[in-house]
This record gives sequence, structure tokens and C-alpha cells, in this order.
Amino acid sequence: MVPAKVRRIAGRRRNGQHSLSGLQAASFALALAVLLTLALLPVFPRQLETREGDTASRTWQAPRDLSFESQVLTEKQREQAAAAVPDVLVFGSTVRSEQMGKLEKLITDVDGVRASSGLTRSQKLSALRGTENLFVPDYEAFILDMQSDQWQRISGEAKSVLEKVLAETVAAGCCCA
Repeated sequence: MVPAKVRRIAGRRRNGQHSLSGLQAASFALALAVLLTLALLPVFPRQLETREGDTASRTWQAPRDLSFESQVLTEKQREQAAAAVPDVLVFGSTVRSEQMGKLEKLITDVDGVRASSGLTRSQKLSALRGTENLFVPDYEAFILDMQSDQWQRISGEAKSVLEKVLAETVAAGCCCA
């Protein structure tokens, strides 16, 4: 129960003004808070007029993530990845026999041209130029003018050198391009 003296004070007017009850004060404070919130914080996002090429006035956050595959960047990364992989030498079991076969065929072809008595010197030079696997340009005349024993020593030495080269192992980090 509220004492009578307090009831009188709550109901009195002060200098001609009415005093507010606690419920009225709480209602007023709540209404003021809601109105201030609505006025200061926008409830709806503002719509900005933008056109292509405009510079953004601030940083915008995308509402969702979006990804795509760039063909240019993908190809660039593939090239970088391929360049980062070291060259690997693979042993070819047929290389030795193929190379020795090519040398044997070359020696046989040159022997045939050198031994043919029905060809003129010019024809023999042309035949040597057309010989497969002869990678010594401008030496056709030198090969043709060799003595038979010189040619036999050179062809024998070529076989020996090729066999030694093909028998060697390739050192790590050494790459022939």
C-alpha cells in the first residue's frame, strides 16, 4: 500500500505542470528510441544510379561469391607448372640398335658410292649429298678422295666411338637438347 503522503506528491502539480507516471515515461522513451532508430539507420538500402565505367565511391561487398575459369590464366599457370618440372631422360632400349643401324647403313651407302666405277666424280658427289644420315655438309669431296685404308679406319673408328658413347651413362643434371 502506498502511503497517503506519497500519493499526494505524485498527484500534485509543480509550477502548473503535470507530472508523468512511470508507464507514460517508459512508453515515451520506447517511442523516442524507435523513431530515432528509424531516422538514423536506413531500413531499406539506398539505390545508387551507376553506369558502366563509373568509379566506385566506396568499397562494395558482393552479396555472394562468384568464380569462373580464366582460359588465359589457366594456360599461363600450366606453362609455369610445365617449366618448373625438370627434364627427365628416359632409357630407350632400342636407341642403341637404331643408332648403330643408321651408322652401318651410312657406311654401306658411302662404300657403295665410293666403289661404283660407273659414276663420274660429279655423280658420286651428288650421290653422297643425297645419302641419308650424312650430317657433314661440304665434306663429300673429302670422303670421296680418301684412300681405301683411310676410309676403313675412319668408319671403324666411327663405330667404336658410337658404341662407347651409347654405353656411357648420362650424369645427373646433364641434359642434351
